[in-house]
Amino acid sequence: MTTDVAGTASSQIVGDRRDLPGAAGNRPDLSTRSAIHDLVTSFYREIVFDDLLAPVFDEVAEVDWSTHIPNLIDYWCWILLGPPRYRGAVTATHPAAAPRVSDHASAM
Repeated sequence: MTTDVAGTASSQIVGDRRDLPGAAGNRPDLSTRSAIHDLVTSFYREIVFDDLLAPVFDEVAEVDWSTHIPNLIDYWCWILLGPPRYRGAVTATHPAAAPRVSDHASAM
């Protein structure tokens, strides 16, 4: 346990992080491409049917899911597993949509 400048224990400030959702014991095992595939497809399956988020992907970004999902899987495999199969340009593709994301995030 650490303390802040005033000497207050950090767990008293932010709580015990081991109890938070997503703490190490609650995280999915993403050590294989198959596991990453399953997580990405299940996550975006929820997006496709979400009344608020689906229009952002379908109408604003005009996402072609047949190419976007494999790109997302390659991207997350690259981030989590290391082999560079992903060849996209995330920062060049997404900035134009960024202002709209904040509008939707505040509605959640």
